[in-house]
Order: sequence, then C-alpha cells, then structure tokens
Amino acid sequence: MNTNEQGDQQANAERTFIAASKALGRWLVRTACFAVVLSLGYYGLVSLRRAEPPAPPEVELTPEQQIAAVKDEMVQRAERLLEDFPDSVDPMVLMGDVVVSQGDFPQAMIWWEKARTQDPNRLDVYEKLASFAYDTDAFEESVAWGRKALAIDANVPGIHHQIARSLAPLGRDEEVIAEAEAELVLSPESWRSYFLLGQAHWRLRDYDKARAAYLKVIELRPDHTKAHYGLFNVCRRMKRLDEAKRYMDRFKALDERNKVQTQRYDEVMTDLNRFAMNLTTLCVQAHRLYRDAGDMEQAEALLQRAIALYPRNIAHLEMLVELYRTDRRIPEALSVCERIEAIDPNNVPCHLNKGNLSMRLERFDDAQRAFQQAMARAPEHWAGYQGLARLYLWSGRNVPETPALAERALALNPSASNHFVLAWACKETGDLERAVSALERALELDPTNAKYRAVYENVLKERTVN
Repeated sequence: MNTNEQGDQQANAERTFIAASKALGRWLVRTACFAVVLSLGYYGLVSLRRAEPPAPPEVELTPEQQIAAVKDEMVQRAERLLEDFPDSVDPMVLMGDVVVSQGDFPQAMIWWEKARTQDPNRLDVYEKLASFAYDTDAFEESVAWGRKALAIDANVPGIHHQIARSLAPLGRDEEVIAEAEAELVLSPESWRSYFLLGQAHWRLRDYDKARAAYLKVIELRPDHTKAHYGLFNVCRRMKRLDEAKRYMDRFKALDERNKVQTQRYDEVMTDLNRFAMNLTTLCVQAHRLYRDAGDMEQAEALLQRAIALYPRNIAHLEMLVELYRTDRRIPEALSVCERIEAIDPNNVPCHLNKGNLSMRLERFDDAQRAFQQAMARAPEHWAGYQGLARLYLWSGRNVPETPALAERALALNPSASNHFVLAWACKETGDLERAVSALERALELDPTNAKYRAVYENVLKERTVN
C-alpha cells in the first residue's frame, strides 16, 4: 500500500469513527435526559413530599362546589378512557380507583373484578383487592388475594409484606414472620417488614429477636415512633432499664413532633385537597396511556391539567420535559427545565437535562454551565462528568480535558456508556490503544450494541493503518 492509499484509508477511518461516534453521541444525548434521572437514586424524581393546597380555581366557588366539580371531572376523565381504550384493562383499573376514592366500594370491586376477569395475570389488581380487603378488616380475604398474586409472580416486592400485615390481626405470628422474612429477601431495606417482625417476635415473647428487628427499623428509619416505643417495651422486659428509658425519651420527643406535623397536615389536607390529589394522580396515569398510544396532544393536555392543580410538583414537570423531548420539542422541554430550576435550584436531574437539551440545540455555553452545575451539586455522581465530556467531544472544545472527565465518570460508574465515552475521548486525543481497550470493555458489558461494535471495528482499522 503506497503512502497516498494509507492516507486515504486513515482519513476514511477517521471520518467513519467521527460519524459513528457522533451518531452514538446523539443517541446518548437523547436517552441521557431521563436515564440519568432514573439512575440518580437519591437525586431521583421528586414527588409530593408535603401536602400543599391545589391552585385556586379561576372562578370563585364554594369548597363544596369545588369538590363536586373535581369529583365530576374524575368520573368524566375515567369514562373518556374507557371509550378511547375499549380493549385495555387499564381504564377499568383506573375507574375502580376513581369510584373507590369517592367512597363507592362495591362499584370499585365490580371494576377491579372486571379487569381481573379480562386479564387474570394483572398483578396490580390483586394488590388492590388485597389492600382493600385489609382496609375493610377482611383479613382472610386479603391473605387469599395476596396468595393469588404470588402464584402469578412470587418475586414482586410488596406482596409478602401485604400478606404478613393481614396475618398479624389473625394472630398467626409464625406465618407473619415467614412472610416478612420472604419480603426482606426481595426488599432488604423494607423497614415496614422489619417492624412487622418486631411485633410478631414481641407477641411470641422472643425478645432478643424483637429487639434486633426494631433496631433494624430505626437504623433504616431513625424517626420511626412506634419502633422506639417497641424498643422501650422490649428492653424493659429484658431488664435493660437504662436502654428502655433512652428509647422512651426518644419516643416522647418523636411523638410530640408528630402531633405538630399531624396538626399542620390536617390544616392543609382538606377534603378538596384530597380529591385534587386523586384527580392529579388520574391525569398522570391517563397521560401515560395516551403517550404510549402516540397521542401526544392528549397526553400533554392531561399532564398540563395535573400541573395546573399542583404547579410546584417537580415530578410532573419532569414528565412534561420527557414528553416534549420524546416529541422532539426541545425548546419547550428546556423551558420546563427552567421552571424546575426556579422551584429547586439544587435539582441535579434538572441541570443534567438542561445540559443534554442545550447540546441538542447546540447551545454549548448553556450546556457547559448546566453540566458544571450538576457536578458541583453532585460531585460523587457520574452523570455530570460524562455529560461535560460528551459536550466537549461533540463541540470540539476543551478536548484535552475529556479523558480526565471520562475517567472520573467511569470511576464512579463503570458502565458500558462510560467506557464508550472514555474510548471516544482517547481516540480524539490520540491514544488508540486505550480507546480499543475501553471499547472492548464496553462490548463486554453490552455485547449486542451495534454502534459500539461499529466504532470498535473502525478504531481497530485505524490502529492497523497507523
């Protein structure tokens, strides 16, 4: 091969790698917006963390009129779902939720039974039936529904716990312990199941095990009032009187705080607020049906209705960001991110989304600021470092800084995508050997990724030419 042919082959490999890298980069930008949110854990989606009154209506109505209007709207929206999705079980389940929230328990049972008949493997219906039976003191029936749910899928978290709490009032404590322990295999940090264990061991007078279970509760939930009271009783029986006094003192302090919080909650959580929250939940669930059916207009309208009721609910605003992003309405998605930032300037997913969305609009300065904000607020999370590395590689700015950023992201999260970004950074800075190594690791973690494979093969060709 002569020098010119080698140069042409190297140039072609270079162009192919850049094209493939940027294609994968575009995919990373598109998917990163909410993938990072789901991966953030502590920094994940923010739901209604405290009771807040819904936004006031445009026309002045009495509280009773407002409640009636909200209840009517819920029924109308549920009926519209039944019309628009006649072959789906979801509207039946939601209609059951609506009528039970309005106190019509027999009608709710009819809708849930109808859904179960149409889809016998619909787990959430069994869970609703089990929970409803428990709430109406039909404990044996609740256990039976739970057992049927387990027959469909024994590895779903929450079902063993539901059975355990239904068995407790029946005095079947050995079974309570067995079910709670089965739940803890699936959900090792289920403080609720540890609390049931503590109660069951207490009733069986196995005080050592009761104490151990209650201690686990307050390890996972330090402000659990009843667990402190349980520890007081257990330690008193075990003659650990100093320890019992300490737990009683803590119980009294927590109990007093809870009374204040309950009073504040009751002042805000009026009947109107309860029904408004139920309507909000219905709108959010309904928007998913329309979104999945491709009706973005109706999905957006439902989300906007939920947001109109609770304008500061960040979780719903983030859903709207994702809806706009999926619908390729990037400027609108970015505008909603700015609303989220105004509510919570420390919201890390918001800054990550702003960075990714700004990249798609080629607003590189804005993207850089957003990723740097995410890094400053969550220095131990990988997404900000990866985002900034991708930005520099994509825009061609500060490329020499990208290997260090990619390495930091990789150290925090050794994922396939982080290995790929490191490979991209190494390629752009001339370290082909390390790029090959990083791509090989990415393919080990994600062997079916066609884009990783294409980039890997192009880098191998370029290394051979060199």
